[in-house]
Amino acid sequence: MSLREFHQWCVYRNEFGPLDTSSKICEYIKHLTFATVKIAGDKKLTIEDLELFIKRTKDDERPATEEEIIEMMKMLNNDIK
Repeated sequence: MSLREFHQWCVYRNEFGPLDTSSKICEYIKHLTFATVKIAGDKKLTIEDLELFIKRTKDDERPATEEEIIEMMKMLNNDIK
């Protein structure tokens, strides 16, 4: 995987979450749970309270750069040796 492909994957993953179907099922369960709790009368719960993957906005903390991730992997690799 090239660095460009890695960067594209990081952007996609941060916005939409993983590709596996179990995560998509969790998303459906989250919405069903939210609707059930709201019908039961909980006024304090928000859908964000049930989020597994939070979309970033420009005001959020910046995600790690490819260089920072590669450096972290190199440090982890050195720790294993």
